[in-house]
Amino acid sequence: ELLAEAARLKADGNAVCARCHLPATFDTSAHHHPPPGSEAARCVEFVTASPPQVAGQPVLAPGDVERATRRSRLAGGIPVDDKTWADLMDAARSVGLEPAKVANLA
Repeated sequence: ELLAEAARLKADGNAVCARCHLPATFDTSAHHHPPPGSEAARCVEFVTASPPQVAGQPVLAPGDVERATRRSRLAGGIPVDDKTWADLMDAARSVGLEPAKVANLA
């Protein structure tokens, strides 16, 4: 229950894992993509099996949000607000690029 509560807290990067583990032992590729059945995989399974803080929403492990965002952006592109897009078009014009051609690259 204590570990599940720790996983619910907001923390940057590997801060959640660093509460229980030394970075030298967990901040590796094997830890971030642990083989099924490994100690690291069992730790993630234990944490994510905890009751969610908000009913109907999953308990997430570090990196879950980033992986979902990456999949979404690869499939549908990166959202750009109108002001940023206008600034990009102004920058394109300032170096002699036609905004229509730049827009076709998006």
